[in-house]
Amino acid sequence: MVLTMNIKKLERGQILLEVLVSITLSGVFIIATTLAFSSLLFLNYNNRNMETAINLGNDLMDSVVAVADADWHNIYSLTKASSTHYYINNATSPFLISSGEEVVSVGGISFTRYFYVDNVTRNSNGYIASTSGVVDDPSTQKITMVVTWPRATAGISFSKYVTRYKNSVFVQTDWSGGKDQELFPKTFDRTLVNNLFASSSNVLTSTQGELSLTALSGELTSSVYDTLVTQGVAINSIMWQGTQPAGATVKFQVASSNNSIGPWSYLGADGTNVTYYTITGPDTPVKISRADHNNKRYMRYRVFLGATSVPATPIVTDIIMNWSR
Repeated sequence: MVLTMNIKKLERGQILLEVLVSITLSGVFIIATTLAFSSLLFLNYNNRNMETAINLGNDLMDSVVAVADADWHNIYSLTKASSTHYYINNATSPFLISSGEEVVSVGGISFTRYFYVDNVTRNSNGYIASTSGVVDDPSTQKITMVVTWPRATAGISFSKYVTRYKNSVFVQTDWSGGKDQELFPKTFDRTLVNNLFASSSNVLTSTQGELSLTALSGELTSSVYDTLVTQGVAINSIMWQGTQPAGATVKFQVASSNNSIGPWSYLGADGTNVTYYTITGPDTPVKISRADHNNKRYMRYRVFLGATSVPATPIVTDIIMNWSR
């Protein structure tokens, strides 16, 4: 009888222990489930904020590109430093760039966004250099976008290269009108063909539509071309068309200024007046050093012709200067 009662007590104790263990495990499971659910909510919260931040950054980048497209100098003239922040002031028309940071509220969360600008350099192959390159490229700027929000460890940032891409050309196809014209008066009047120039030496210009030599060497200085862009442009390239007999040469120097009367410094490929832009042949554009002719309103060229004999003179029918506003 005593043995039976002890067994029953033991069974009741074991059942009670199992219940307690079950309750404890249930509590642990509930806590774990709650933590997992909280983590999931936090993850979703961060994902939503990240998506919103990306959209806000892309929206600001689109606005920056539009402002640069309207006028390159809107971007190029900004201070270049990661510590100098800018945003687009949407309250103005047209939109303007303002110093500082913009706070945008989305879904009750305050997001802060801004951008900063860096100059761009290129290596000897013309590729953008990741650190310090060989040559500064004033027609390319690096725009970095930053968006932060509360509880974000660092926010997001991404960059884009913006270029001065709106190209125009000056084309001269005739010089038979004669010399002594300094400024071509109607640069963008398409009905007016410029057949004049400033001066020449040993170059035959009377034949309509071409230049040729009257001696073994000669040169011609063009009139001044006005881009009509007050803050200046970048000169990209120069090219000539025509024929080049064996031994003949055609080379150029380029001058630019922010004043229609100069002063004029005719420069070659190394930025001095003792070198030239030597072109291997017709229909081949040669790149102009933008560092020497950046943000200048007025431009002109000087062409040099050479031959081993007068009958083998090069004949130039067109000279084309490409530039970007």
